Amino acid sequence: MSRKKVERSLADLGGPLIFTKEDVMKVTGLGDGKVQGAINSRELKSFKYGGSRLIHSKDLYQWTLDLRNKGLDKQDRNWKV
Repeated sequence: MSRKKVERSLADLGGPLIFTKEDVMKVTGLGDGKVQGAINSRELKSFKYGGSRLIHSKDLYQWTLDLRNKGLDKQDRNWKV
């Protein structure tokens, strides 16, 4: 008997959002290496629960803001008037 994997959307999740690494990759569009590197360097806070690596929505939000700001700062430095 096989189980069919059900795709979840953000609207289907209730309460505080807890993401797996795969969810983070889907939501952000980033690859495994970038997400794993951020977890290893502790730029992206995560925790282990039941053998799974999980990320809280607050931490994901903060990490994506930091990525955005780094990108904007880099763009501002390269901007020529």
